[in-house]
Amino acid sequence: MKYFKSILTAFLALSFHLCAENLQPLHPSADRAPLNFDDAQIVVSSKTQNSMKKRQSKENGVWSIQNSASKSLKVSFQVQGAQGLDFRSKIWMCLDISNKGIEKIMVRGRAFESWKETTGGLALEAGESGTLYIHLPREVNHIENQTYLYGNIKGFPNGTYGSRWKQLNLDNVRNLDLDIFSASAEVNLVISDLRGMVDFVDVKDYQFSPIKRPYVDAFGQNVLEKWPGKVKSSEQLQVHLKEEMKEIESHPGGTNLSVYGGNLLSPKQQATGHFYTVEIDGKWWFVDPQGYLFWSFGLTSIGYGGDTSEPALAKLKEAASSDGLIKGRKPGTWNPSQSNLQKKYGKNWRQTYPKMINRRLRSWGFNTLGNWTKKEFYELKKMPYTLAVHFWRPEIKEGKQLKSLPDAFHPHFEESLKKTLARNQVQANDPWCIGFFIDNELDFGQQSVQTAEIILNGRKDSRSRQVAIKHLQKKYQNIKQLNSSWRKNYQSWDSIEGALAKNQKNCKRDLLEISALYLDRYFSVCSKMMKEYAPKKLYLGSRIHFKENNYALIASSRHCDVVSVNYYDFSPLTIKWPKEINKPMIIGEYHFGTINEKGVWGGGLCTSVDIKHAAEQFKAYTEHAYKDPRYIGAHYFQLQDQAVTGRPDGENYRIGFVDITDQPYDEMRSRAREVAEAMYSERLDQKPLRPNFVQSAK
Repeated sequence: MKYFKSILTAFLALSFHLCAENLQPLHPSADRAPLNFDDAQIVVSSKTQNSMKKRQSKENGVWSIQNSASKSLKVSFQVQGAQGLDFRSKIWMCLDISNKGIEKIMVRGRAFESWKETTGGLALEAGESGTLYIHLPREVNHIENQTYLYGNIKGFPNGTYGSRWKQLNLDNVRNLDLDIFSASAEVNLVISDLRGMVDFVDVKDYQFSPIKRPYVDAFGQNVLEKWPGKVKSSEQLQVHLKEEMKEIESHPGGTNLSVYGGNLLSPKQQATGHFYTVEIDGKWWFVDPQGYLFWSFGLTSIGYGGDTSEPALAKLKEAASSDGLIKGRKPGTWNPSQSNLQKKYGKNWRQTYPKMINRRLRSWGFNTLGNWTKKEFYELKKMPYTLAVHFWRPEIKEGKQLKSLPDAFHPHFEESLKKTLARNQVQANDPWCIGFFIDNELDFGQQSVQTAEIILNGRKDSRSRQVAIKHLQKKYQNIKQLNSSWRKNYQSWDSIEGALAKNQKNCKRDLLEISALYLDRYFSVCSKMMKEYAPKKLYLGSRIHFKENNYALIASSRHCDVVSVNYYDFSPLTIKWPKEINKPMIIGEYHFGTINEKGVWGGGLCTSVDIKHAAEQFKAYTEHAYKDPRYIGAHYFQLQDQAVTGRPDGENYRIGFVDITDQPYDEMRSRAREVAEAMYSERLDQKPLRPNFVQSAK
């Protein structure tokens, strides 16, 4: 018996060692020495919009939070004393949470200081416990040969991330907010063990950092790391295809659906032959061309991948031998995704792959091809789609950038849009087309006054700036009167620029008026052109990258059929919509990534701890959207992981439903099927999960 126990102990120790070896090194479970803050002085408070009543207590480092006032609750942690919490040695902030209530909850954590923040999310069933993980990005220290080794990538192998708005002062962390959402008004939580996990290692010392190029193989995979399912040959890709085709045959897609994906069990509406919107019992819906209620569940960026830079492309070609590589559009670039599709789907891959995608997405439960979808995919007329409309026009700033503000008062703005829409008459008359997005994430500014600031700091000859100056001249007889009102000292009307006095009452009022003028002009022209050249299609807005620019949202709602926002967070319920809006809304983009999994370094704009966690967050976010009566769709960005070496703007995020070799993530597709199975019945029958966060325009 003693001998057996010794063998068992040795076996368990070996098993633990092997499991530990398989752990991704940046995963918190791999850290056996967490950073604890047992002695920290932390004050916890909670509030709702409707009531400040709360019950909370702390004992032995454990906080109990109970609330019965609202479906949304904010819990704030504030560190007291001269020194905040020092997280410099760790890359994850962690907090254990137990849901003692009777309903599923969603917890969104936000560590912040001033305008910088980093977030995390956790979905818990009733009676379930889990850990909230918040990634702690930081500035990348100088790296020798950085440009050659990494180019302009966002995510680095050691978990650092190159976006300043997510980089807190990690030696003095003081503020953490938890937004808690429940389907009922009952919240009963136990929160404990605030800690740091996973040692931060400088990128130059990290075990999986490259020292030479190329560090990817002929399939675009990171050669420095190993993982289950890593592709070693083209034949393996073809085996994966056969396996997936069998999997799809066993999951052909949903039932009780119209040919367009509308719900056959929903109350029948008028069939117009095209998509339109309707509000029924306080809930907004699309109506499909056959008259059935439709909620748009989509994936974006359906295509053939994109180019990535490779300074050592000649060496990579040599190593690839007969496998071949597809060159990019610029020297020193290639397209690993497209190379893999050619190897996987054979010589007719351009015809075979789009057909496969439509079968794949329907099997997974999706019903919409979202923005950035190539026409080869939607021209098959197997799934509804949205069209991305972009056009070159005069800009307010120097240069031409698709996200910079167009000179909406310039006559060429309207003319250019008119010509672009005229070229899309096939889609304008296609019943499979839901509607048109015009532009994407235009730089309207963080706050409403900033739209006017951008205009006044733009080109002196821009028509929009000239309209803004004329508006001011109608209010003030001369520049002296404006200076007196704004408390400034401009020499002339042309000299109005720089950091404007937006916190000065009169200046702010005038700037808001200019913002309103411009935004109304922009959206009204787009709406007018849609009515003239695509009257059967919905104007889906401009995919506003959500900030607190309420004037942009309100102007969009006045002129668009659907207000669209790209909202990267752990729940769409945290959006503070202006109360003036009475239009349906759609999420144009959202996603959840991981750091350094499958060899891809970038965690995206919402970072999860692993793929399983990312899939859970995807499901929770989408559930929140379809249970909220205002939303009529949500489109996940994007189908495929980005290359570890980055797309042209540096994004190298592991955010996809498939990896760079077109292998699906089972965790993601399983959660998508769960969403699709439940979304119509739950939206029709259940009380909506809706926040109380509503604010007036400012």
